[in-house]
Amino acid sequence: MFLVGAVNGDFSGVLLIIAIAFSSVIFWFKHKSAVVDKKIGWYWIGSNKLAKVSEVQHLKKKGQISRIVAVQVLEDYVTTSDSDYYCYELNFIIKNGMRRNFMRHGGRVDIRRDGKKVAKFLGVPYFENIS
Repeated sequence: MFLVGAVNGDFSGVLLIIAIAFSSVIFWFKHKSAVVDKKIGWYWIGSNKLAKVSEVQHLKKKGQISRIVAVQVLEDYVTTSDSDYYCYELNFIIKNGMRRNFMRHGGRVDIRRDGKKVAKFLGVPYFENIS
């Protein structure tokens, strides 16, 4: 269908395919994974293809799994000039009592599911403060 249109001088279908391909490439490079890797003992935000501690240590958002004592999910109400909305955080409680944010997103059901799954995977307690 797209190729027939291109032969007849209508390139809108071809341009659509190019736009989708370009958007997919941008998403691929910008998307960051939330990773908890028991094999090397670290968690991080970034590529899910890292396999060595030396590859993880240069990342900004990272930590050692052995320091995690609990998983916490919190709800924030965010007010901006354009809108108000709820945002949810998945945090790791560290041995020293500090809270390290691991991820945020807008889905209450999703963050609860992810928090419980990570806590079970790590064998630590799960706490939440969501209305």
